[in-house]
This record gives sequence, structure tokens and C-alpha cells, in this order.
Amino acid sequence: MSPDPSVGDPLVETQPLVPTEVMKENARRELVSQVMGDVAAPTIHNFQGTNLEVWKQIAAIGAATCMDFDDVQDSGIQIHQFYVHQVQFVDEKTGEVNEGIRTVLIPKVGPPFACVSDGIARDLAGIIRTFGFGPYEPPISVMPVSIKTRKGRKTYRLVPQE
Repeated sequence: MSPDPSVGDPLVETQPLVPTEVMKENARRELVSQVMGDVAAPTIHNFQGTNLEVWKQIAAIGAATCMDFDDVQDSGIQIHQFYVHQVQFVDEKTGEVNEGIRTVLIPKVGPPFACVSDGIARDLAGIIRTFGFGPYEPPISVMPVSIKTRKGRKTYRLVPQE
């Protein structure tokens, strides 16, 4: 008895394993990843509102609008909201491209403060574990403190303020 001609031979591959369209999409994603980093990397924030309102809030905290942690005044930062995302940066000493976590702390009034610091990200995680996801009302008062690491780099920690 001969096999049914409408059923292909399971040992003979009649189509490519990966269709051309999928290969093109994978190549496009790889190119985007090389140019822009991992755009699919998760972001964490406590913004509220419609999708458009949240997107506007994210757009408003670009690097040009944020203050450096070195510019924090004696009153510290009154955290109402936050935004955390992955970034790539070039190490000034080695020229290597590294990945880091950029944390933006947003007060109710005044400019947001941002930096790339694992210490700040860890301390914000502690705030979230303690106080919940926010937005924080009343705002949580913190003072960023600059610390030199053993390798001579500068990092920050968040110290509670009353």
C-alpha cells in the first residue's frame, strides 16, 4: 500500500525551517538592538493615568530635564514618583560600552533627579518593599549620599530624612 499522496513525507522538508519573513524580522530586531540597546528591557515606574498621560510623563523625564544627584540641596529629594530603566553608557576610562540602571526620582514640585547607580536602584527597591509602589503621598524624603567604591568609582545611596 502506497502512502497517501496528500500527506508529505515526514522525512523530507519541503519548506525552509525559518521562513524569509522571520529571518528579516530577526535581522531587523538585531539591528535595532545593536543601535539602541535592548528596547524590550523592562522599565519600572509608578506613573498613573491613561496610556497617553503616562507616555507624556516618561517623555518629560529625558536626560536634559533631570538634575544630577550632585545638585541636590540640603532639603533632599521628596520622592513622589519614580522611573527606572536600563541604559547603555561608555566607560570614560576604558571606552567600553556598559549597561546600567538609570533611576529617576520625581518630586511633586521641582525638577526630577536622575543617575545611573546600582546603589540608588537597590535603595529604591528597599523603599518599594517598605512603602509600596506609590505614588507616595506624603512624599518620601531622602538625601542621596555620594560614596567612593573600592575601585575608585562614585556611587550613591539614599539616606532617609525626617
